[in-house]
Amino acid sequence: MRDRLTHRGEDGGTGGARSRGGARAGRDCRNRNLGPVRQGLDKEAGFDGCCSLRRDRRSVHRLRLAEKSAHHPHDETVSHPRVERRPRQRPGREQGRGRDAPLRTPGKAPPPQGVECGARADGPPGNARGPNDLHPLQQKGSRSNRRGAGSAADKQLTFRRFSRPTHPARLRFVGPRITALAIAAILVLTACTFGSTAQHPKSSTSPALPSPKKVAWTACGAFQCGTVTVPLDYTHPQNGTIGIAVIRKPATDVGDRIGSVLTNPGGPGASGVQFLRDNASAMAALNVRFDLVGFDPRGIGESSPVRCLDGSQEDKFNALDSVLDDPAEKQAAIQADKDFAAGCQARSAKVLPFLDTPSVARDMDMIRAALGDDKLTYLGFSYGTFIGEHYAHLFPTHVRALSLDGVLDPTVSANDLLLAQLVGFEKNLQAFLADCRGRASCTYGRSGDPGTKLNTLMQRLDSSPMPVGNRALTRALGITGVLVALYDESSWPYLDRALTLVDQGNASVLLALADLYLGRNADGTYSNETEANYAVNCLDRAVPPDIATYDQVGAAYAKASPFFGLAEQYSNLPCAYWPVKATGEVGPITADGAPPILLVGGTNDPATPYAWAQSVHHQLAGSVLLTRNGNGHVSYFASSCAETIEDSYLINLKPPADGYTCSS
Repeated sequence: MRDRLTHRGEDGGTGGARSRGGARAGRDCRNRNLGPVRQGLDKEAGFDGCCSLRRDRRSVHRLRLAEKSAHHPHDETVSHPRVERRPRQRPGREQGRGRDAPLRTPGKAPPPQGVECGARADGPPGNARGPNDLHPLQQKGSRSNRRGAGSAADKQLTFRRFSRPTHPARLRFVGPRITALAIAAILVLTACTFGSTAQHPKSSTSPALPSPKKVAWTACGAFQCGTVTVPLDYTHPQNGTIGIAVIRKPATDVGDRIGSVLTNPGGPGASGVQFLRDNASAMAALNVRFDLVGFDPRGIGESSPVRCLDGSQEDKFNALDSVLDDPAEKQAAIQADKDFAAGCQARSAKVLPFLDTPSVARDMDMIRAALGDDKLTYLGFSYGTFIGEHYAHLFPTHVRALSLDGVLDPTVSANDLLLAQLVGFEKNLQAFLADCRGRASCTYGRSGDPGTKLNTLMQRLDSSPMPVGNRALTRALGITGVLVALYDESSWPYLDRALTLVDQGNASVLLALADLYLGRNADGTYSNETEANYAVNCLDRAVPPDIATYDQVGAAYAKASPFFGLAEQYSNLPCAYWPVKATGEVGPITADGAPPILLVGGTNDPATPYAWAQSVHHQLAGSVLLTRNGNGHVSYFASSCAETIEDSYLINLKPPADGYTCSS
């Protein structure tokens, strides 16, 4: 889910802080070796620093400002000029909150473990590439070793993209947006220098709709951008419209073009437009035969974004302690959740009732028609799989091929969904800590047991937040910084680096990780991922309205995750005060008449547990389940095996044998 669950802050052992920009499923997705980054890409990304990693201009700007704050912690006058705003993307989360980011000054500190200034992230020193060294997009079989021993090439860092959860210290579905690539951009810049069950409604319940107009594409950098106009309310299509922002990268083989492949990174709340900008090059095999198309779902990014708070209000919202262990904290949290919900109603009342997932699925069918495709080819991650499930249910005869990676189970209630994610993130955290204990290159484990140190750190941050410029790393934000790195195993070295710097009194990188997850910009503004995450989830899944129910689940949450559990106990509470009644139904979904749908699940996916993929496999007759053994959220970007199989299915309509397993 862009995925996110409603969360507030994550907790270290004895309790965590509640930060409202936590992680959610969907953002989120793969452990891809991006290969040497060419000078032209660096120029396009607006970056020419000592380490050549690709990033968009806004990320670079944010990181440089953060770096300035990190190196001038007492300078309250650092300016934050606005940069061109782009829709941002995060695959996979449900609901969550919290954020901020440091920048770097050239040549002040050693690079992160395994990163060499002047060398490319996946190539030999000096950015050299021999005549036989194929780019990973050309040579799918090779992936760099993520963390450890091996050849020099194996030691080069790899990067993925994921969608992510929404509130700090709150779990979400984040797909391919929060990945090592985004995290590396932060670290390199800092380090190189310094409810009820029911049958889902059928599409026949909606009145007939006029055919959408063809998209009027205009150039937008290396892509083409446009808008598809759709009804705001599909039950009353005459009552106004909403514009859905779309972006495409045309197929490179025009003569052998199949059509379009629509993508969604998850969230909910992630921008599909920005996702495609960031990840089109990683889907080169698909781009030969397909136009790659991304879109900002209604209420997100450039598609009439829902808004609830301004930047300073969201800072306070995200910094609130999420472990409500005294009456004052509890009352403050309740009031903050009420204010958040009221702010959404005050600022976004027109769109708020219409941001449910079935409406997004209907929008996708309008987009399909506007693209001129008879049937839909779709690659959805994390929460994006939930959209795909609804599409297949509503429009089974319009399906050409759906690859759903990081599967969300429609039969899981809001509470059970959160519990399952807590178990998953705790497993991935313990895997990181075990890896750190057993690997000499993990610097955080050199001065004591990393698990004990991490719990102690969170306890300390609860009473004494660490200053970072004119901000502070609270326990809630610290938990969020840890959480974001667990979406992608190749991000573990960066978490090691961030925690090691905290040991040295520098909390800037861990705060930057939290900011990345929460969508905080260097100028103190936010993307609308958190607002959108709640807006969608509060409609899709009903939650208990009384505080007593939340009071009773603490023990179960703490058992599910000693580190994150108590921080998530009240994470769904904003939905209890939501101004619009939930319309979604929790129950099995069907797609009678659809061709075989490919479901992809990772055995230790923290945000969308493998059991969910198995459950949906049983619900969707004729579906095929592909399994990836390994940690991290989403498989396409983490496994060349999964990527190749998903690409082949989407291109050739040949799914793998049901039950096929990729070793990761």
